[in-house]
Amino acid sequence: MGKWLEISELIRSELTGNTGLTDLLSDGVNSVYPVIAPQEEGEKFVNYEVSYEGNPTKDSSWAFSATVRAFASTYNDAITIADAVIQVFAASSSNFRFTSGAPTMNEQEQFYIEQIFNIKK
Repeated sequence: MGKWLEISELIRSELTGNTGLTDLLSDGVNSVYPVIAPQEEGEKFVNYEVSYEGNPTKDSSWAFSATVRAFASTYNDAITIADAVIQVFAASSSNFRFTSGAPTMNEQEQFYIEQIFNIKK
């Protein structure tokens, strides 16, 4: 299996495998999407994408990162989902490290929190 697929499947598995997160989403595990959610998705969901930033580093980093966006119709719901995402990756044995995050509102007047995590072996 290639690294891109391996990392993508790892992220999805971590996000869908935690009821502390999925219980907050409109359709549970079915509200977790790679890159973009379908237009008919409910108001609370997450999407994720994988980025590659070069060669592995000396500290065993894969040089991959995950960007996760927590969407909701209210700011408080979006940050509650984002906090749950942080807890999911904090509990992971795969060593995700939170590096940054920022709130935004899109054209559909949904709030979302974009979070970036570095991934180590």
